[in-house]
Amino acid sequence: MKRFSFALILALMVAACGDDDSDFATRPSDDSSSSVCEDCDDASSSSVKSSSSGAKFSSSAKSSSSSAKSSSSSSAKSSSSSKQKSSSSVRGIPWKGPKEKYFNPDVNYGTVTDFRDGKIYRTVQIGDQTWMAENLNFEYKVKRDEGDTVSYGMCSTDNCEISGRYYTWAEAMDSAAVFSQNSAGCGFGHKCSIKNPARGICPEGWHIPTGTEWETLYKVVGERPHALQAKGFGDWSDLTREEWPESTDEFGFSTFPVGSYYGGDIIHLGNAYFWSATEYNGSIAYHWILGENQAYLTHSFVDKHAHFSVRCLKDESSVQQSSSSVASSSSTPEGYVDPSTVVTGTMTDERDGQTYKTITIGTQTWMAENLNYAYTGVPYKVDDCTSDSISWCYDNDSANCTKYGRLYTWAAAMDSVGTWSMNGKACGYDNSCSPTYPVRGVCPEGWHLPDSTEWERLFAVVGGKTTGGKELKSTSGWYNSNNGTDAYAFSALPIGYRYNTGFYGNQGHHALFWSSNSRNSYYAYNMILCSIGDDTYLNSFYKNHALSVRCVKDSE
Repeated sequence: MKRFSFALILALMVAACGDDDSDFATRPSDDSSSSVCEDCDDASSSSVKSSSSGAKFSSSAKSSSSSAKSSSSSSAKSSSSSKQKSSSSVRGIPWKGPKEKYFNPDVNYGTVTDFRDGKIYRTVQIGDQTWMAENLNFEYKVKRDEGDTVSYGMCSTDNCEISGRYYTWAEAMDSAAVFSQNSAGCGFGHKCSIKNPARGICPEGWHIPTGTEWETLYKVVGERPHALQAKGFGDWSDLTREEWPESTDEFGFSTFPVGSYYGGDIIHLGNAYFWSATEYNGSIAYHWILGENQAYLTHSFVDKHAHFSVRCLKDESSVQQSSSSVASSSSTPEGYVDPSTVVTGTMTDERDGQTYKTITIGTQTWMAENLNYAYTGVPYKVDDCTSDSISWCYDNDSANCTKYGRLYTWAAAMDSVGTWSMNGKACGYDNSCSPTYPVRGVCPEGWHLPDSTEWERLFAVVGGKTTGGKELKSTSGWYNSNNGTDAYAFSALPIGYRYNTGFYGNQGHHALFWSSNSRNSYYAYNMILCSIGDDTYLNSFYKNHALSVRCVKDSE
């Protein structure tokens, strides 16, 4: 399995809360246009700027060697006379039609006709939602001031019917307002006001799904990625691994592993990427990833210039919500706990005598400070340097341990050597394990390392993922004074983290806390807060980087 290089991670660092090591990564482009559809520029290799090393991808999304290589001869180029892009110059996907052979014959599909071009798409109802069961294949055309008509939406002419087209976020959202004013001006470099449902480039009566709507779909199918993947493809990333089940497509969503478009080529085959209508900031929007043994919403490193697929959702099933998915002021999120009911206390770690503040929010009792236990005695080798510890003070300054607690590798957080419990034994980097929950890990007796479900429960009780971050963040220390209210006395401080190379970064920008759930041999899940935005969510990070630890009390 390929791994990110540290140099690339540094090259991709941004101030936004996408500075993690997971998933698909593209350096944000700095080009923009003064037109309304400012991100609808020609998607050729000449118009998408990147670092000298080009776009790189993590191990979670593999591309075929034949399709991942850039070729100046195969790049999509604009015609100097009409600026019309030639889709025939895009290197295609390896699968041949008819596409019907990839759909689930046991599912009763419906259909919808896009009267703009006469194309007919299969549809499927999953729970209360009605989705297109195919990727959109609409050629989005925008007139320039000088009278030229420019076409957007890239694909190979041989495979458009199978793959659909690939769109930038501005194209997907119809930022030029060709069909609707609900997302006018939404493109790269602009924080916009979206009125959901945002039709975008979907047919009339359909819209670009929000991040919440994607997550709703995933919950309905039981959070099983393979239930959404079309059968008949040998190209789902790492699907040959025996421990991962094969695609079932039991709901008829029929996702094809068509990857994405970049610089003249269709790349990253074996995965699927879909835009959402939820914006993170002026440069980044959320997207849905489906690949290997995972599916989740993220904004990762990818900015709005990326070219992803579009799945449309029927309006009748949409939930009216703001662009940030914030609950209306007249409603209370399910499970919400009034911050005035929080019970504060203390606990003492008998191993070293340190005393920590605690908070009880609803049914959970958390440490209100980061763990500061020195997990030592296990040699840890990075390159040519060996340490007697796998926990550190930020910048190797003991004063930072006193203020922020220590930073731990995932192996240390899980107590992989079994010092206090066997529940997380052998759980570390480059190693698959089956922990027994709850995992005490490095936590004091009677406490444990929270799993993903427990983090999700915390998000719910403080008001939800999209606003809860503000309630959990400390009232000082965050970059650009984007501090929180600390309404629940959780006091998350922006300590940043330690890279496996010994480099410390992002103090003031990020607070990241390990969970006891592993994504694969190299990544584990973590809770993340950042200086831009008030959302909080689970993402994944390299296990041999060092993050903070918050312990939660065992159930009594």
